Amino acid sequence: MFFSKLREDIQSIIERDPAARNGWEVLTCYPGLHAVVMHGWAHACWRAGLKWMGRFISYIARIITGIEIHPGATIGERFFIDHGMGVVIGETAEIGDDVTLGSDAILHPHVVIYKGAKIGDRFEAHSHAIVREYCEIGDRVMVNRLSYRWGQPDRGDIIVFADEAGAERNAQNPIVGGLRSLAAGLGLVPPSEEDFIKRVIGLPGETVEVRDGVVYIDGDELPEAAVSDGGYLSTRDESFMPPTVGPEDEYFVMGDNRPRSSDSRSLLGTIDREQIIGRAFVLMWPFDRAGSLSAPDYPGVDDE
Repeated sequence: MFFSKLREDIQSIIERDPAARNGWEVLTCYPGLHAVVMHGWAHACWRAGLKWMGRFISYIARIITGIEIHPGATIGERFFIDHGMGVVIGETAEIGDDVTLGSDAILHPHVVIYKGAKIGDRFEAHSHAIVREYCEIGDRVMVNRLSYRWGQPDRGDIIVFADEAGAERNAQNPIVGGLRSLAAGLGLVPPSEEDFIKRVIGLPGETVEVRDGVVYIDGDELPEAAVSDGGYLSTRDESFMPPTVGPEDEYFVMGDNRPRSSDSRSLLGTIDREQIIGRAFVLMWPFDRAGSLSAPDYPGVDDE
């Protein structure tokens, strides 16, 4: 049982990490694997009532790997911690199957991460957060899959898109896709495991730059405001990104929680038009925030 699970974990890492050359290298040189294996021992002790032993094994694992996983945390199959230094996973965190976690991630108590999620570096999920693919926090939205069949995404649109491996799903029957999107929004079926959601910031051919957290499009400041000022940014940051020209038919996307968003500034890169599934146009859950999702105006940028 132990060795079959270990082989499965090693194979899943090889499949997800292009830098992994063979199983021996993964077994001997991947601290993320070592941390997960030792967590299995610690978690077994914890469930058996051997709390001190579970904590001690977790402590030794942290010294060896730089990864701290509380022995009470629930972790699914084929969990891959990439690099891993600085990762902290709390006692009541729940992590589904086939999850990939970057370095310096912090998962506070009661965080739930669903199957297939990919969490970027330096991500922090606070208590009771629900994280789906690339950190959609708990909200359920309806997606119009016909929006871009005859048109193009506009700046400010909230788009749902697939990773490159799942991009071929765009070719499915739009009626079937729409019905599935509605069912997922109502919670009748699980959401697709490869769908991400971000806001369009830069259009194809535009030069995007970030200075002290302020976005510039072709040299003009993009007017954005915090939620408290009537905008959509949950938090501003002070990040920097040199001028980057968007390729043809590719879009620069960013999350609204800028300090904790993995987006076109880093991990995701620009999003190819073929990856885009549709536009999120209705927030269905939670009910107290339900309503339409419309793209804002950007005076001084889109007026030209």
